[in-house]
Amino acid sequence: MYAIIEDDHSSRRVFSRVVEKISSSEVIDFSCAESFLRESKIQEHSLKAIFLDISLPGMSGIEAIPKIKEIKCYSDVPIIMCSALNDKLTILKALKAGAANFLVKPLTKDCIIKIIDSLSEKQVKA
Repeated sequence: MYAIIEDDHSSRRVFSRVVEKISSSEVIDFSCAESFLRESKIQEHSLKAIFLDISLPGMSGIEAIPKIKEIKCYSDVPIIMCSALNDKLTILKALKAGAANFLVKPLTKDCIIKIIDSLSEKQVKA
């Protein structure tokens, strides 16, 4: 299962469908980091990765990373940042906060395939 945290409804739906189709895995999606964190307190999900936008209402994606990592069942889950912001400082902040990777929007199907394949390879090796 994958989680997608993206505030743009149409982007979230398209991204969810592509990930579901490519990975044959279920996707849960959220419009903000706070809703993901709230649900995580109620129900733990077995996640392969979390795709997280930076520019979100309320808590930013970068602010959310350490809060997600504090949740024991998600501490080792890779967080993939997805943003149209592609300046070096933003990327560095995301990686320093604990992001495993950084994808620049708009995301292509090929890009998503590569990320999911690389996540699958890492999980097989573990």
